[in-house]
Amino acid sequence: MKIKEIEIRSLFGYFHHKIPLRMKERITIIHGPNGVGKTTILRLVNDLFASRFYSLFAIPFDSIIIHFDPKGNLTVTRTKPAGAEATPKLTLTYRIGSKRTEHKVTLISEVEARKRFPLSMIERIIENLERIGPSEWRDEITGKSLSLGDVLVHYGHLLPSDFRSGITPVPEEITNLLKGVHIALVETQRLFTEPRVEDASYTYHRRSEGPTQRMTVEQYSEDMIQRIQNYQREAGVLGASLDSTYPHRILRADLPDEATEQSIRKLYSMQSEYRDRLMKAGVIAAETPVSLPAGGLTENERKVLWIYLDDVEHKLKVFDPLLRRVELFKDIVNSRFSYKKFGVDREKGFIFKSNYSDSVVPPRALSSGEQHEIVLTYQLLFKAQAGSLIFIDEPELSLHVTWQRKFLEDIGRISELADLDFLVATHSPSIINNRRDLMVKLASEKEA
Repeated sequence: MKIKEIEIRSLFGYFHHKIPLRMKERITIIHGPNGVGKTTILRLVNDLFASRFYSLFAIPFDSIIIHFDPKGNLTVTRTKPAGAEATPKLTLTYRIGSKRTEHKVTLISEVEARKRFPLSMIERIIENLERIGPSEWRDEITGKSLSLGDVLVHYGHLLPSDFRSGITPVPEEITNLLKGVHIALVETQRLFTEPRVEDASYTYHRRSEGPTQRMTVEQYSEDMIQRIQNYQREAGVLGASLDSTYPHRILRADLPDEATEQSIRKLYSMQSEYRDRLMKAGVIAAETPVSLPAGGLTENERKVLWIYLDDVEHKLKVFDPLLRRVELFKDIVNSRFSYKKFGVDREKGFIFKSNYSDSVVPPRALSSGEQHEIVLTYQLLFKAQAGSLIFIDEPELSLHVTWQRKFLEDIGRISELADLDFLVATHSPSIINNRRDLMVKLASEKEA
């Protein structure tokens, strides 16, 4: 099941937006003036399908309607009871054909919240909150006093997982629907990462010491090393299994008719070329190939080589998903870099070299535009789950106009390889380039 249209009514009290997704092209671009809610829409829909309902309580709107392909729709209705301090009510309604499932989403009680998490830790995690009572906090940003319910509504997404689950259980049918649609949001701040709030040491020390940020490029470099090692390990396990039965197969197997000398030499050449690709991509160590005998092959030689090459074929296929992604990753990045050369190494991760001195350039010396290019491309190729709908907010950040014009071509190639759909929010005409057919304009007028 895929999303085919997103509709949000009375966003911030007056915008009504309808976004039909370009399903055939697999890329949709939304654009409009500042303030019409492009980023907010992406976050609300992303939080909805991640079952993070707190933002739906906090952001003003009347309803969100998600239309699915081939059929069915999910409606989130938000109502605000009388009284300025009253907590909004959320209702989820899933309709498919004549069947209808409805659920009212409510926050857990204060008593239950206290059981799940010591309230004294809230101000340690959320730096702008100061506790001024047993279940009351002062928000240093707004100057307002917040109850526990207010804290959950406005800051619940920042709290640890045991606290974030403070929502009444959602019916299984709706839960399965939300889990069945995979959405990933690529936000504007993507060059640095912070420790997860589930980390107890981070939770305890954050207020006094502050979070320790890491460069995302460095983190992804380490991730690449681990990914390569995982594929090598898988190939090693398969190789050990094949090797254990190799003598038996040599002795018992008959030589098939297709195991001609010509087919053996052709297969050997193809595998050598594939190994060269793996070495060039940085996935396996460099090695010197052993040539086949120049003369004719005997029947026994053909039998040994045929079984050996069949085993090698199985082991090499293990690397195919990784290799295709690494090759596209390197191709996209190197087509952008003017003064550096980018490579991948199975032991060192990302390697950057100057075009002038061939010296290694540390990741921290990369420009913000170069980092954005690497981080975004890596996220899409290696982090996103196949079949996902990817939300990208302002991909033009720090990118030269020339790079922006190539963006849609890049994600088109990524979409084909990684099986991804995209919803892109942008201000840049250079991102749109000549693909106005992918655009959906968000109205700036108030709803009549």
